[in-house]
Amino acid sequence: MISINILDARRKLKILINSPNVGYSHLQFQGKLADTLVEAGHDVHILIPMWNQVDYTNGTKKVQRVLRYSTITPTLYHEIHWVTAPFDSNQMDPKVLNKMLNFTGQFCIGS
Repeated sequence: MISINILDARRKLKILINSPNVGYSHLQFQGKLADTLVEAGHDVHILIPMWNQVDYTNGTKKVQRVLRYSTITPTLYHEIHWVTAPFDSNQMDPKVLNKMLNFTGQFCIGS
């Protein structure tokens, strides 16, 4: 009986999920993934870089801790093409992806 408990303790992982709030569906998917890991007995935390400063959903009901990380200045999220023109068929234009990299970099600058 004691050896079984020791083995179970070794299998419990500490997991940090990085889940930028790009969109509602992304947060819901990551949150469901986190809840599934919690149900499996793992210690799960979610880190949410706040790309969209307006959306405060997290998609989870079971995670022990949700950490939100904002930038000092507002992100360029609302200038991204999929936000300004969501039905445009050319969403993965290199210019759009480059702009996305620029606002991702905002999280590394003196925050």
